[in-house]
Amino acid sequence: MGNSVYPSTLPQLATRMGHLQPTHQRLPPLQSAAASRLVAAVLLLIAMGTGKAQNSQRSRAQPGTIRIQRVAVLSGGGNGAHLRLTSWVTRDSRGRYYAAGLTDPARIGIYDPRGRFLQTMGRGGGGPGEFTHVQRVFVSPGDSLFAFDRSQQISVFSPEHRFVRSFRPPGQVRDIRFVGSRLILSIGFPEQVPALVATDRQGRRLGTLGSASPDLRDRPRLIAPADSGRMWAGFKHQYRLELLNPDGRRERAFNRALPWFGPDRPRSATRQPGSIRDLAYDPRSRSIRVLLYREDMSFRPRARRGSAGGEGPVAQLDEADARARYEIYMEVLDSRSGRVVAHGDLNDRLIAGFLSPTEVYAHREDGDGSTVIDVWRIRLAP
Repeated sequence: MGNSVYPSTLPQLATRMGHLQPTHQRLPPLQSAAASRLVAAVLLLIAMGTGKAQNSQRSRAQPGTIRIQRVAVLSGGGNGAHLRLTSWVTRDSRGRYYAAGLTDPARIGIYDPRGRFLQTMGRGGGGPGEFTHVQRVFVSPGDSLFAFDRSQQISVFSPEHRFVRSFRPPGQVRDIRFVGSRLILSIGFPEQVPALVATDRQGRRLGTLGSASPDLRDRPRLIAPADSGRMWAGFKHQYRLELLNPDGRRERAFNRALPWFGPDRPRSATRQPGSIRDLAYDPRSRSIRVLLYREDMSFRPRARRGSAGGEGPVAQLDEADARARYEIYMEVLDSRSGRVVAHGDLNDRLIAGFLSPTEVYAHREDGDGSTVIDVWRIRLAP
């Protein structure tokens, strides 16, 4: 029965059940006390059903919580290339992990499904298959590897890690995702280039989605493939999510109001408005998973270990500094209504991004001071 309160008398019950309409038909008088008890029992059962329905509605309206369970640990390295607190990670269909932003920024680390180091790929230079600083890596359907270099070049490798080709995107890339047979690039600069550009896998431009804008608040920065060739676009500096059809037209949009989020919120002396860190869409639950960051602008690092070399949120910080500087949250939204299904405070983990809609990865320092990366499975709890 939960916390429902039931009336103790039939008059009170009749008052509570205002949806029952009086009848004008004359009924025969009740013939016995047993019949009276039967009627009372029926009315009580109806009231119990009403209470349970109300409890069910309250349960659906109350967001659940987010639980995470560690399933793998990436550690080790070779050829002078080891993990850092700024490393970006992705995974292929065979369960192998790829990490960029290593101590040797011109290499990519490869790890088996359990997180054990296998080998590195790439080398420093300006030739085919060479890098100056690998910023992010992405795996396409079919397990080809797309590596984005600071020199504004995307290099493509076969599933066997052989160099295939390279091409230059039309601007500074913020995010890359594969939607159907197309490659969708999120462009930060220049402002004259539309925020989302579609290419084929050879880098040939197919079209643009959305419009050009000099205001970063109007430029989606994050992409999450949805179903039927559609995609969710997230606006990094405002909590806005848009569902775009394959032609780039908006089907629906959600604006989430949080008191501390967005550039239009009052900026305090100590806290920077929040930003969307990463985005994923889960087709099974038809939900959007959003990773949110908020930075303490008044924080001063107690220790520095030299330049981390990269653009991760914890560049030049050790783990303790990073935990003190950033607040990290996750929300799960119903993709049809925008309702918050679950939310969680993840400050005890340096969650950096999604590996899949149901898995995230996080950095931490091991006992010897080296960086390891934990892979966590997401579970939603009532």
